[in-house]
Amino acid sequence: MSTEIVMHYVLVYILPSIYLYILGTYILVRSYSYKRAKLVAASIFCSAIGYTADFIRVLLPIEFSHFLQLYIVLFAVNLSFALTIHVIYDIVKTIKPFKMPLIPYILYGFPVLILGVGFLESQAIIFAIVYIAMLAVTLFLLYTGYKYTKIKEYRFFFKACLSFIAIAFTGLAFWKLDWSHLTDVLPATPGLFLTALSSTLISYLLVKTNIIPSTVKRYSALLESSATPIVILDKNKRVLEVNEIGKQVYQMKLHTDFRNYFNYTNEPAVLDQLFTLLDAESYIKGYRITYLDENGIENIVLMDASKVKMVEETYYYCMIHEVTLEFQRRSLNEHLAYHDVLTGIYNRTYFEEEVKRKLAQDVKKDSALIICDLNFFKAINDTYGHQTGDNVLVFTANCFRENLPRPHILARLGGDEFVMFFEEFESKEQFLQQINEVRHTFQVNLYKQDDIEIEIVPSLGIAFVEEDGVDYEQLYHTCDVRMYEDKKIIKEQYLQRQV
Repeated sequence: MSTEIVMHYVLVYILPSIYLYILGTYILVRSYSYKRAKLVAASIFCSAIGYTADFIRVLLPIEFSHFLQLYIVLFAVNLSFALTIHVIYDIVKTIKPFKMPLIPYILYGFPVLILGVGFLESQAIIFAIVYIAMLAVTLFLLYTGYKYTKIKEYRFFFKACLSFIAIAFTGLAFWKLDWSHLTDVLPATPGLFLTALSSTLISYLLVKTNIIPSTVKRYSALLESSATPIVILDKNKRVLEVNEIGKQVYQMKLHTDFRNYFNYTNEPAVLDQLFTLLDAESYIKGYRITYLDENGIENIVLMDASKVKMVEETYYYCMIHEVTLEFQRRSLNEHLAYHDVLTGIYNRTYFEEEVKRKLAQDVKKDSALIICDLNFFKAINDTYGHQTGDNVLVFTANCFRENLPRPHILARLGGDEFVMFFEEFESKEQFLQQINEVRHTFQVNLYKQDDIEIEIVPSLGIAFVEEDGVDYEQLYHTCDVRMYEDKKIIKEQYLQRQV
């Protein structure tokens, strides 16, 4: 086999296969908990399997080649396309609810049908009918999504997909006419090249538009929402990351020695012993540390810790449980005094005190106040009951906590009203874009309970420090006015949709 042929096989088959396997793995690792991520990854892996099978096919004798192409390669290609269309259907369904639950089954019926009629003499006609039907379903879904969505990122998604279809058909025309000598760079089954391109495009669009958000974001929100101090250390026991409760309780700062925060201990070597045990066992639960605080009061903590090795770096994860009764009572009272009982976020008292303190200390241009009110919340209570209404409020608080740009202070004013304060954002334009993305998150992630799905529709009023005032009451009033203006616009849009 000549070097030229070997290079042809490497470029046309092997490298695309490796690329697709890596891409599918990346999508799964990045957002494995999302249905759409699993569908996209499955489509990519089907395309990769098709490339691998087509490579094996061209190396086999002709009597085996036809069977492998028909029952493995073509099936993988068609299943990849069906999975991609399913992703588009799942997105469109959140924008324009369909009364057609059989669409996914129809989609997967296409590759099965082609597989079943492969032995018929008239297979070419049936193939053409099936592909035209798949194209018609795809165009219908893309047009429907583009027509009904009001979200800029979604419109970009649908326009990009429609443009891709137009370009793909132009390329197929060139290939059929052999104008561009594409056979030199395409696999023996050209549909594989289309699946690779479509998989790459869909992956890029979903990641770029955050339709399948990263699970890293979820874990970060989980770290921040924990009521237990959690600390991540490097191999030198310096603080790499600490959640909010850890900062408040122990006044921890990044890039400082973790052992300094227990420097009143009456057992000097206790933390060194902890890390010695961790190096030997990798995980320790309930390790007891007794120390004296700055007031000479004895405190006891139980620490759960683990040693994690990632590539060549070593990290220590520590969860600190205070078991001193006095500490527990004090922490509980402080928590109840400044937190909303239902949602667990801050209450009005803490928010007003903290924001007024920040405004008095240093008025910055890159700060903003936002008031949020939920539209149609009374209808939710009346239709589904107050228990569901409370669950919706908890769901809303969690969505805000996970998706708002940091740093922020989030609080519930009462009822269905929330308020938030932001500082240190880079620019007004970027900040407004981030807030719009949060608003769009509610359109994508519906509240689900039993057989019901509820879309949370927030109205927002935004005031920028200095531009709209430096006094808390003035900023609050501006937010309130703008929030009701936003509420009026949203209700008008909703009425137009009903018509």
